[in-house]
Amino acid sequence: MSGDLSTEFAPPLDIVERYFIAAALMLALLFVLLISEPSIILGGSVSFRTAAATHFATLGFISMVMIGALYQMTPVILEVRIYSYPLARLQFWIYLIGTIGIIASFFSGNFKMVTVFVEILTLAVILFAINIGISLFRIKRWKINGVFIVLGIIHFVLAAITANFLIASLNHNIGISFRDLLFFHINFAAVGWFLFIIIGALLELFPMFLLSRGYNTVPSKIAAALLLAVIWLPVAGKLLKINIPIFLEISLFIVSSVLIIYQVLMIYQKRMRRKLDIPLSASRAAFFFFAAAIITKIAGLSWQLAGFLFFIGFCGTLIFGQLYKIFPFLVWFHRYGNLIGKEKVPMLADMLDSKIMRYQEISWYIAVALVSIGLIMQATAPIIIGSAIAIFSIGAFAVNFKKVHQHLKI
Repeated sequence: MSGDLSTEFAPPLDIVERYFIAAALMLALLFVLLISEPSIILGGSVSFRTAAATHFATLGFISMVMIGALYQMTPVILEVRIYSYPLARLQFWIYLIGTIGIIASFFSGNFKMVTVFVEILTLAVILFAINIGISLFRIKRWKINGVFIVLGIIHFVLAAITANFLIASLNHNIGISFRDLLFFHINFAAVGWFLFIIIGALLELFPMFLLSRGYNTVPSKIAAALLLAVIWLPVAGKLLKINIPIFLEISLFIVSSVLIIYQVLMIYQKRMRRKLDIPLSASRAAFFFFAAAIITKIAGLSWQLAGFLFFIGFCGTLIFGQLYKIFPFLVWFHRYGNLIGKEKVPMLADMLDSKIMRYQEISWYIAVALVSIGLIMQATAPIIIGSAIAIFSIGAFAVNFKKVHQHLKI
């Protein structure tokens, strides 16, 4: 592993592992929902059930993985221990209750319970921010990755707080329309939380796994600055009552997206590892979905298609690719780290079943393609078939996950 990682600060494995397991279950439940009711992601209207499906992906899957990953990445990248392990464990259960409650309330149409569970989830997000925030105060040597982590967490908190204002705006006049608050909420979550953390992880994990050296990080820094403008120009416009041209926001987002992809290409071109394994191939493929999502959005096509390509195509594919790298190393480190030089230990690649991994990768691409076709054609059959294949893919991932986990029992 990279010399930039300080594994002595790594947290207990159970803290990270529980988030990854819960995320996989949430993703599987999303596709079960799409099999039983594929129409909820079709058409141009938004319903409570559409919101339930969306939050399965954003809160239950992506954010769950990102919180777990940050509990692991923050200590080993920034060389600082997590402030409180008990708080991290408590926060998981509060977050899980809030997430399940929000999804169930949306699905049942119980708006009063949505309010309650949004408050519970907000508490979990704030506890997470406090736990990481206090840890960051102890940092002796800052890295650019740390800045992206801070920016991501700040926007995660803002996304949660904005959700509370969203609900309040339906019953009270708070001076900002529901539509504007929804736009801010989506920007804080998708751009501020997801993309900043992805950029931060990108600058650490991709070079480490690809053995890349000598690349320039300027594109990602410019992209981050432009993304901040994308997020905050509309907010400033509303507060100052200034009309910010939508063309400017779209242009800034396009340029920042191109820079992110360019940064990936730079890291890829400077790699010493010439042959890509399955996880790295999947991580690279994720950015094709990212580009497809951006093009779909710019072209004014189905917002459901753009969202699916971003949340499931891009984030989902990237998460699977990176977890195939991260989780085996975590288990290997906790099980064999103190045995190096004393006895023979397995290679990381030997901890995974490559055939199952290949089946999982191919089936995942097929699933994403079929659901996308269903969204383009406004047809339920491809969505149902694609969702069934996605569940198979998640199951294949779980089998490999369990295979790796069994090393802890040896």
